[in-house]
Amino acid sequence: MKILKKIFEILFTIWTAIAYVVYVVIYGDLVLLISFIIQIIKDRPTAVTYVKKQIHYFCKATFLFTFTKVKVIGKENVPKKGPFVIASNHQSYFDIPAAGGYVFWDLTFIAKKELKKLPPISWFIERSGGVFIDRGNRAQTARVLRDLVTKLKNGSVMLIFPEGTRSDDGITMRDFQKDSLGLPYKMKIPVIPVSIDGTGKLFGKKDKSFKPTNVKISIDKPVLPEDFENLNDYSDFIERTIHKNLEELRK
Repeated sequence: MKILKKIFEILFTIWTAIAYVVYVVIYGDLVLLISFIIQIIKDRPTAVTYVKKQIHYFCKATFLFTFTKVKVIGKENVPKKGPFVIASNHQSYFDIPAAGGYVFWDLTFIAKKELKKLPPISWFIERSGGVFIDRGNRAQTARVLRDLVTKLKNGSVMLIFPEGTRSDDGITMRDFQKDSLGLPYKMKIPVIPVSIDGTGKLFGKKDKSFKPTNVKISIDKPVLPEDFENLNDYSDFIERTIHKNLEELRK
């Protein structure tokens, strides 16, 4: 049985890679081309909206291609428009399409600088108004933060992972990084606590193959900065809320 399971995982991983190449590389290039045509014919905002909607469809298709069922609880808690910040736990790279496909479609992505070397993903991030951050470069990080402040003031929706990195085992939630929620707190912008479970089983930090599974997403009510006396209380409440809902998803 173990041998059959291993063979299945290998074949499934090959299928996932083929689906990625066909959808992201081939169809993705076509989407980018169409967006430039739209920009020439109409304007850039219309072109960017088109790209963001296509990213939203791709995020959902990611789970369709991997035969993974997604269940969402609390969708009614998501505001119709920004600005607000989505704060989620981080089990896997698949948390990003989970948020973009099932929580809110119009996201501003904050990506590590390493992703800039991965076309066409980097092209999609840039084309949709996302930003790349180099954590070791203070000057560049400061510029990115100023850019994000402007985007949030203009009504953008930002996705952040306060743990800072993915869970080692794809299950256990890390402690939140200090000041990870400092920006929305200072700007008095609501934060939506989101708990995602199952993406770590689909493809965890130490995995080399994909495994179809079930993913559950719990979306809590917006947390308002003005309801808390300081950033620590604010951050602790959001962390406890995400952890509590994560445990509820597993029952």
